[in-house]
Amino acid sequence: AIAYLWLGDHSSCARAASDAMQHFVPGRTAWYVALGHIASAVGASGDAPRLETALELLRTHQPAPKARDARAIASCRVAVTLTRLGRGAEAQTLLDSVNAEGHGELDDLVLAWAAVVRSTRAAQIGDSSAYLTHVERAVEYFTVKGDVRNACHQRLNLGDALMQLGAYGRAEHTLREVIAV
Repeated sequence: AIAYLWLGDHSSCARAASDAMQHFVPGRTAWYVALGHIASAVGASGDAPRLETALELLRTHQPAPKARDARAIASCRVAVTLTRLGRGAEAQTLLDSVNAEGHGELDDLVLAWAAVVRSTRAAQIGDSSAYLTHVERAVEYFTVKGDVRNACHQRLNLGDALMQLGAYGRAEHTLREVIAV
């Protein structure tokens, strides 16, 4: 599922993640990872019925104690998709639940995904400076966690934000860093 997502084959990603979920115990880390990939795939492909299923699964399954971060990340992935579909209030509710469950102490990977949600929201409302700020945070948190793929993806978004703001030199430098990695 992960490979299909990165290759841009969203229907195969959703299918593989859905198949994987059948082999995992609901509420456990791997199950939430698969659910998060379904959310990302349907967000890219516009498969609204599958998104509703993902939302329902998030609502009806409680995480195992060691799966709280995985659930938070899946919630953020669903929130990104909801934001892109113009369902910002629902996305904000999910993000608020992530923050509430973390009790102020969230893992850097969860903070990275929360920043992605916020940057997506900022992009939707046309707030370029907030978009830039949140993308920079996402890059930082993904980098700290050693998530090279997502750090590079967010650096690409950072380069785009810099170009939108007219900071072409910084944008070029940032995009060359992405290529180098």
